[in-house]
Amino acid sequence: MQKRSTIVAGNWKMNMNSASSVALAAGLAKELENVDTVDVAVCPPFVYLPTVAAEIAGSAIKLSAQNMCDQDVGAYTGEISCEMLKDVGVSVVLVGVLIGPPPRGRSLRPAPAGAIAPGRGVGASGKRPG
Repeated sequence: MQKRSTIVAGNWKMNMNSASSVALAAGLAKELENVDTVDVAVCPPFVYLPTVAAEIAGSAIKLSAQNMCDQDVGAYTGEISCEMLKDVGVSVVLVGVLIGPPPRGRSLRPAPAGAIAPGRGVGASGKRPG
């Protein structure tokens, strides 16, 4: 069995704008260029995945999505499929980061084999600011 590597990921949640996302990604790529004891991933909001992907290209930083739909295709407004994420360079996706109960009738299912590495969020308090 292949040994799993440790991934340290920064989940940006619903923070940042395009300019600050690019600035943070560039800064991380520079500051972490010699880190080789863990894998590093960044989890920007969906709308910034392509711009952050361009900024970290050539670095060891992995691009991660914050969520992924449990369906491959269909009329799921606002959802993102595994194939869509792969298309913009995502290699890791957070799963199981829930605040409150999961939606009724839906359950998490694993990504297609070899498609995207799943990650599980830890450390979030679930408290909203303010």
